[in-house]
Amino acid sequence: MVVELLDVEGGSKRVVIVLGKGGVGKTTVSILLAGELSRFGKTLLASFDPARHLVKYLDLKEPGEVEKVAEGALRRAV
Repeated sequence: MVVELLDVEGGSKRVVIVLGKGGVGKTTVSILLAGELSRFGKTLLASFDPARHLVKYLDLKEPGEVEKVAEGALRRAV
C-alpha cells in the first residue's frame, strides 16, 4: 500500500518523515518502511532520536556515521 501511495516505481525521489509522540511506534514504522522502500533503490534511514533506538535495533557501531545495512537486516530488526 505504501509503495502505491508513494509511487516509488515511478523513479522520482521521495522524502518520508515519520513523526509522533513517544511510544507510538515511530522507530518500528521507520525500520519497516525503509526496508520495504529499499527494494526499489537506494534508501536513507536517518534519525534525530536522542535515545538512539535505530543504533540499538539495527546493531550499528556509532550514531552519526553512515553505514550500509545488509539486505534483510531491517526486517530482522523488528
